This record gives sequence, C-alpha cells and structure tokens, in this order.
Amino acid sequence: MLFRIRMKLICFFALLTALSSIEANKRISLGSDWTIYNADQPKAIVVHNLTVPFSVHSALLRDNIIQDPYYRYNDVNYRWITKNSSWTFVQRFRIDDPGIIGHSVQADLVFHSIDTVASVYLNKRFVLFARNEFLKYIVEDVNDKLVLGDNVLELFFQPPVQHALDLATVYPYRMPPECPPDVQHGECHVNFLRKQQSSFSWDWGPAFAPIGLQGDVYLNLYDRFDFDFSLAIFPMRMLNIDDWIVDVLVDARYNSKVPSAKALITVSIDELNYSDNQTFINLDEQMHFVSNISRLTHPLKLWWPNGYGSQQLYDVTVNVQYMGMSVTKTKRTGFRSVQLVQDPISSSVDGLTFFFRINLVDMFLKGSNWIPANAFREKITDEYLEWLLNSTVNANMNVLRVWGGGMYESESFYDLADRLGIMIWQDFMFACAAYPTNDDFLENVAAEVAHQALRLRHRPSIIIWAGNNE
Repeated sequence: MLFRIRMKLICFFALLTALSSIEANKRISLGSDWTIYNADQPKAIVVHNLTVPFSVHSALLRDNIIQDPYYRYNDVNYRWITKNSSWTFVQRFRIDDPGIIGHSVQADLVFHSIDTVASVYLNKRFVLFARNEFLKYIVEDVNDKLVLGDNVLELFFQPPVQHALDLATVYPYRMPPECPPDVQHGECHVNFLRKQQSSFSWDWGPAFAPIGLQGDVYLNLYDRFDFDFSLAIFPMRMLNIDDWIVDVLVDARYNSKVPSAKALITVSIDELNYSDNQTFINLDEQMHFVSNISRLTHPLKLWWPNGYGSQQLYDVTVNVQYMGMSVTKTKRTGFRSVQLVQDPISSSVDGLTFFFRINLVDMFLKGSNWIPANAFREKITDEYLEWLLNSTVNANMNVLRVWGGGMYESESFYDLADRLGIMIWQDFMFACAAYPTNDDFLENVAAEVAHQALRLRHRPSIIIWAGNNE
C-alpha cells in the first residue's frame, strides 16, 4: 500500500516536471511576414511581408499592383480580386524550443477574425474551415501538428461572391433581396454569408467584398490552463442603484493531460477595496461566479452618459489558481443601470412610451447612425476613431447606433465610447434582408451571437442590443 502511494506521488511530481517545460502561459505571434498569392490570373500575383490586419486590396495597393480602390470606377474595375479569384495566405514560422513539441504543453491556434471563407492547414494538415467574419476561432491543441524547426500555416480563401452564389443556388427557397439595385454596381446573395452585409455594396458604399485577416493570429501555449472571461455589472433590484451584482463567466481551456483539481477564482476591484472568491471542485470549461457589491460599503461612483456626469471606470481583475499556477486578467467597466421605459400613454389606446432611463434619470437620446469608418477594416486607425468619437461629443451627441449592416466594432471603438460617455445602441449584424434558416446557418449565427454578446457585455456604453437594423 505504501509502495503504491509512493509511486503515485512520484508519477504526480514527474507530471508537474513535464508540465514546467514552459515557465508560464505565452504566445507565439503569427501576425507578421505573411505572403499572399493568386495563381488564377494570367500572371501570378505574389505579395510578401504583410502584417495583420490586412486585406488583399490593401496588399496589392501597397505594392502598386492596383491603384486606390476608391478612385473613380475601381470598385468595378477590381471586381476580379474577390469575385472569381482564390487567394492563398502563407505564414512560415519556426519553433526552436524542444520543450514544446511532443511534450505536455498545449498549443491553441487562435484567429481573432478571418474574412471570410477559408480552409486552414497547419503543416499540410487541415485544422479549420472558417466561414464567419464575426467569430474568434480557437483551434484547440494543435501540438501534434507542429514540428521542431520550420512550420507552415496556410489559409486557402474562396472568393466570397462565388461562395455566396453557390450557397444560394442549393438553398431550397429564395432569400430576398437576391441582388442590390443595379445603380449600386453590387454583388448578390450576401445574406448567405456571415460577412459585413455592406461589403457587397450599399446605397452609400461600393462592393469590395474584401478578403483578409482582420485580427491577431497566434499560438497560445500553456502547460496547465488558460482562460478568458466575460463580465457584467448590474443592479440587484429594479429602481436600485445602491446594490450591484458582479457577474463573471470564466471560459477555461485546460490541458487534457492534467489531472482534475480544484480551481480558486478571485474577483477584485482594487480601487474600491473589493474582493471575493469562490472555489470550484473542478476546472470546468465554464465557471459562473456571482458576487455582490454595495455603494453603502464601497464608495463606488456611477458611469454617466455624455452631458449627465462623469464616466467613472474601474478595473475588474479576475484571478484563477489551479494546480499551483496563477493566471490574472483584467477588464475595465462601469456601474450604470439601464431601463427601456415602455409605459402606457394615457391619451392613446395602444400607445407606449419609448425612452431610456439611465441611473434612474430619464434621458433624451440624440445621436447618429454609425456605419464602418472604412470599407477596409485595416485602414481604421485608433487615431481616426478617436477623432470621430470626439467629434460626436463635440456635437453634443450622447448615443451612436452601431448599424446592423456593418460589423461589431473593435475594442478601441468601445473603449472610446466608454471613456467619452457615448451610449451605444448595438445592432446584431443583419440588415434589410431575409436570411437562411437551415441548421448550418443558424448554428453559425448562434456561435457568433454568443461570442459577441459575451465579448461586449462588460461595456457600460452599450445600453441595448437590437436584432437587426430595421
């Protein structure tokens, strides 16, 4: 009996030694030195040394292969780029640490945004079919596909215009509108793709239908676990802005080679001298942490829209301890209550009010419709966003409606909205169309909605989510 216990301890410590092949969770960035090529044209096109984010259009423009896509009729002249051309994106990288390959380290391949339809191969082995611009893709545990030395990551992009047509052709029903008005010189069947609906043209914009990588790409390495978390803070009861609920959903990824153990989650706001923790029997994929905080014991300040007060923001820190390892992450948020007031109007039989009550104060919303600041996402700099949102404040606006034919905006956009007190009416990305209802499309949309809602639910600026644009 004593021998068996001793052998178990030896095996356990041997496992811990193997797991220490990386000192802490780390990333191998795959964001630079991309090459793209196209062999469909009479003369092969190759562009080197690209850094995410980028699109095919911006890559070709950088190397003077095309002129400015916005110039004169170039939106039509360059239709070949994404209408009937297939593009390959290639990233070559090295792994020189033998402690990673073939050991107990888990390596997840992460894409923050792939625009839009691509088959992904790692060292010639298929790992992912991407078909949603609005999803963050995490390909879990690709360690067995990595090699010591040179590795190759390839994305084979299908032309989105042709892919949309293919999907529409096999669908049993018409999904109107099938095509935009002729005057827009647009492309058809965009409602079959989870891609910016305006990318196939709109009454205010051309049909570029970009292909590209619009977010970070990296290998996420961890020997025990890693996690993301979503956060929401809301009043404990209606008409009460003194007592609040702190709601944290921890999304954990753990090494399957690690034995099960308890996990300790601690949530804290240092500025308010607030901290609470909870122990979970196992490190589950999702762990729900709920706690309370009161203005009566913690001197918290409220977040107010522009023109009504200051925009107090707090750093909420989440720490997870598991198997002797500690990982900490932080998000910035604010305390504010939101009510959409729809009370009967005494002078009308069926009429209801429609206004927002923020922190128990009735407010008049005055603002604008927000469409993407550029057809090519890589062209939207933080400096340009700051200029635009500061212009919103200077015009005495207090709300922007993120339009459903564009995109869920960047973290920089919502950071600015939070900091400047600009309320956000957030549409889901569906606009002016009927949409497929087959299982494949609905599963794709369900993943998108879950990802975006969890990504953004800590934002005090977002006061409502709307199903579509009209």
